[in-house]
Amino acid sequence: MKCRMVLLSAALVLAACGGGGDGGSAEPVAPTPTTPTTPGGLPPPEPATPVAPAGTTAAEILALADATNLAGTSYPWNGRFAGMVKRWRLPIPVKTNGEARAVPAMDAIEAKLGFTVFDRTSLANADETTITRGLVFRQGTSYLPVGGNPRSFCANVSDAPLSGGWSASMVSPGELTGRIYVNLDNPQCVADAEIVIHEIGHAMGLATHFKGFGGEDDDGAIGPEFWPVLATLYANPIGTPKASVVVKQIKD
Repeated sequence: MKCRMVLLSAALVLAACGGGGDGGSAEPVAPTPTTPTTPGGLPPPEPATPVAPAGTTAAEILALADATNLAGTSYPWNGRFAGMVKRWRLPIPVKTNGEARAVPAMDAIEAKLGFTVFDRTSLANADETTITRGLVFRQGTSYLPVGGNPRSFCANVSDAPLSGGWSASMVSPGELTGRIYVNLDNPQCVADAEIVIHEIGHAMGLATHFKGFGGEDDDGAIGPEFWPVLATLYANPIGTPKASVVVKQIKD
């Protein structure tokens, strides 16, 4: 898990001065402005204006959403409700267990998507054993396999604390449900703010990693591609077939 060029131009200022003749004095003559020319006698070209790199295209967003969610061939979908949007019915109930990092992470997601995503109150005082639908935060319970790199297992989503498995309970036509744990930290690694958002992204329906979501070349926990992919899932009704998905562009 796991972008700037400033073009500067310098102006060359030329100065000239003149004098009188015939043994007398005369008023200084102002220089006549001239246009600098190139050796070929033509004015120099205008400075180039930097062009910002193009953002992720709608086709690219749809392809990433397909790979991580819609196709349904990867874990944890395992072929269930393939070819359609799989996500939670909003708002998603959340029990933070007092985990301070959960609140700013949820705030950031709601600010980007532009609407309420999480129900932060209904599970606040609930006994975890009675929760049948929602996200539960735990601290110090990230799954760390024997011999695993602690930095690679700083947080995870699972069915239970200290577990590496997620069954992704669903009801027709692809609504995510069940009790999902967002496990943060192991004895040798503390999850930062981006990792927390990353794990919530998993819990919201982003299954496999992709570019901008802990994918290519260790590109970080979240990147520019993460937000439009997540926004696209939640801009379309549960069960929307891929052919009808409307891509949601969003600024990083």
